[in-house]
Amino acid sequence: MNQIAFGTILVAALPLLADTETVDGYTWAFRTIGKGVELCGRSIMGRDRCAAFPRPAGFVSIPERLGGRFVTGIGDMAFLNCGDLIGLAVPSSVKHIGVNAFRNCRRLAKVSLPEGVASIGDWAFGDCASLKTVTIPSSVTNVGEGAFHRCAELTGLILPEGVADIKWNAFSECRSLTDITIPGSVETIAEEAFYQCGNLTHVTISEGVKRIGRMAFRGCGQLKDVTIPASVQYIGECAFRDCRQMRCAVFLGHGTRMGEKAFDPHVKICRPQDSRAKWELVSACVVVLLLATFLLLVVWYSQKEMIVRGLDRMAELAERRKSGSSGQKP
Repeated sequence: MNQIAFGTILVAALPLLADTETVDGYTWAFRTIGKGVELCGRSIMGRDRCAAFPRPAGFVSIPERLGGRFVTGIGDMAFLNCGDLIGLAVPSSVKHIGVNAFRNCRRLAKVSLPEGVASIGDWAFGDCASLKTVTIPSSVTNVGEGAFHRCAELTGLILPEGVADIKWNAFSECRSLTDITIPGSVETIAEEAFYQCGNLTHVTISEGVKRIGRMAFRGCGQLKDVTIPASVQYIGECAFRDCRQMRCAVFLGHGTRMGEKAFDPHVKICRPQDSRAKWELVSACVVVLLLATFLLLVVWYSQKEMIVRGLDRMAELAERRKSGSSGQKP
């Protein structure tokens, strides 16, 4: 079946599966969700179908309204395997990004998600090998499993305050990522969240994070020293294993439990509170010593004459005893 014939069948089949509307040369497939609509992508005759026909290429703007309603969601697999998609404009009406929505869009280089998006679904941008920057708005509370897995060119990433959890594999194998700040709103950094981010050199974990999952940062070979805030209750097995450049892990609390081989053997575990307590003890001893010396000096000067007379009396008695002993006959 040639491409033209398949395209004809595809367009003919769209109304059977979803509503459609043609805008700016693309026929968009969508379905009603509540008061809005969601772009939808499904599979027909064993082949992936994009939410737009023909398959979008280059830079594409998603319509703000379809069927007289606002586009509030980009549904599951809406742009899956759209290999010629380079850039994307997402309307401000969108609230969620579905599972596999842009997965394997290997030429997609930049995505700016508008304020109002609350959820990024599992594997939404997974395997987007050319994705360099992504703007995640402060409205996002959920970053799904594998959401940016294997985005090998991703360098610019800011996680906003408000994200509750970083799910399994969310940013694993993002080999160009160098710096990340985990906001205090995140309670859990899940298993393998940043696994094999080989050029990650600096991680800031904010107060508020409670759990760092198994192998969360394993294989981050360039990761330098890390500070673990007092809020962290548990660090999973091999969480920071194979971090060859790490020399010290600074713990700001005492109650953190650790799984087996959480750090490499060469990593020194440092607790500033311990050092501070030692210095406080030394300082207290110095203060006591100075106070005792001061009191002795006060007593000396206030009772100086009495002490001198006492010492003279003791010397006189000693002299008499000596004289008496020498005058006795053998």
